[in-house]
Amino acid sequence: MSSGVLFAQATPPWYAPWIPVAVVAVLLPLVPLVTRLVRAKLMGRLKSISFGRERNMQRVETLVTFVGSILYFALVLIGISFALQAVFPSYNPWAATGALSIVALFLTGIFRDMMIDVVRGIGILFGGHYDVGDFIDVGGGYSGYVTDFQLMYTKLRSISGEEVVLNNSRCIPSRRFPAGWVLNHVDIPLADAADEPRARELLDRLAWELHAEVECVRDTPICEQSVPRPASGGVLLRYHVRVVPGASWVLDEVFLPAIRRSFEQAGIPLAGEPSSFFMNDVGAFRGLFGRSNPRPV
Repeated sequence: MSSGVLFAQATPPWYAPWIPVAVVAVLLPLVPLVTRLVRAKLMGRLKSISFGRERNMQRVETLVTFVGSILYFALVLIGISFALQAVFPSYNPWAATGALSIVALFLTGIFRDMMIDVVRGIGILFGGHYDVGDFIDVGGGYSGYVTDFQLMYTKLRSISGEEVVLNNSRCIPSRRFPAGWVLNHVDIPLADAADEPRARELLDRLAWELHAEVECVRDTPICEQSVPRPASGGVLLRYHVRVVPGASWVLDEVFLPAIRRSFEQAGIPLAGEPSSFFMNDVGAFRGLFGRSNPRPV
């Protein structure tokens, strides 16, 4: 028997290099599904154990969503690497540094914007700019509730029900409204304090009509306080009006004109023009600047 190869080396089947690619392709749709399941399970668990404030729960929900997007992005990169190895058997992602440098230079222009979105997404997450569930207002006239936050984009649902997907780079700077509404204070100065009961009755009716007719009003406006003005014999009534962000027209075009018109028809004299100003938390604002407002004895 002549000398030769006693054992022939078995060659792998043609489809062997594509098996890792197929595995990654199967795993890709599972990542969003698993992320949603973990998100729902975790949020339900946190609610059952009363996990701190609602803000903490929003942060956890945002973090789970963001980590899921990172896993998805990593699987995509791994799948591309396996596909290159299947098409080019000599391709070695660890050894082909020279070729990868050339490819990197070529892809720099293509993926530059993508990397900016990734960096901005990380900045949004760890900088606390906003979380899932927040109402935000960003550049370009876009605003809405954050329904999804991914590695490269943020999904908003506007007050009209539209879904808008924005690159993370377009979401900084942004204005955040965690409660989903803006608190406005409406001041109505009465010339005569004796007219307060009649004025309150009229204002409560106007407030109910505003809430019933205008969808941008979160709930029925309520009287916050009544401040006497002994020097003039009048009184200042202050009402809370909660509206969605960007809907200040509700006050300027609907509520304040209705107050002026109704008071004139009812013959209730005003000491000045009804006015409004926006400040979500007057108490916190005064505390920030050390301003106290003691009531005179």
